[in-house]
Amino acid sequence: MSSLINWNNTIDFIKIQLGADVNQLEVDEYKILDIIKTVTMPEFCQYFNYIDRIDYPSDKIELVTEAEHKHRYKIINYERQIYEIKNVYFPSNWTVAYTVFDQIDATSAAVSNYTYSMADSMTPVRSFQFFRPDIIELTIPIGYSEPSYFTVELGAEFLNPNEIEPSMYSAFKKLAAADVIDYVLSLRSKFEQLTTPQGTINMNLNRLEQKAERLRSEAMQKLENTQPDVLWAWVNS
Repeated sequence: MSSLINWNNTIDFIKIQLGADVNQLEVDEYKILDIIKTVTMPEFCQYFNYIDRIDYPSDKIELVTEAEHKHRYKIINYERQIYEIKNVYFPSNWTVAYTVFDQIDATSAAVSNYTYSMADSMTPVRSFQFFRPDIIELTIPIGYSEPSYFTVELGAEFLNPNEIEPSMYSAFKKLAAADVIDYVLSLRSKFEQLTTPQGTINMNLNRLEQKAERLRSEAMQKLENTQPDVLWAWVNS
């Protein structure tokens, strides 16, 4: 984790892209931070998100409904917005509910094994489905008992830029700068020039539009060309 990756560094980078003098007239640090959290962070997390693992049973997952083959669990007491469930890991000793008696004749055993094999071939795989914002539905295959525990691997929002893998931080800053510039452009589009006590300021819409396009293009190229798998080890370290 780099000490240079933080909110202040991100905001300073955006100010440089805007130009500090004009920036004071239109958007302050609080607004910049609001844009980053509400616009940039959700967009960035569609490509890369914070990888976390939580176990059931715990104080973060509770069973809310259960049917014959489907169980729904709710993620609770979790401070981050969840974007996706990446995987659910079931216990290796998840048992089959069929009982096989030791003392049975060969014919009965063969019939039992054949019946079980046929049922197993038609059994749905152990699967899960995510219902936003916080529900996981597990499909329990026929013949399997309800798992006594499992682990959910999920992708959630970053709460702070210092959680972002360092090689992706530049893409995050550029995407944030493009989003803030877009906001400023929406304000400036009503005017071509702004008269102030210090003089007339040219809005420079074309120059800012080009800068926003370049920053967004560079950020998206980085996001789309980097495989998420290579970041998981860093995020979970």
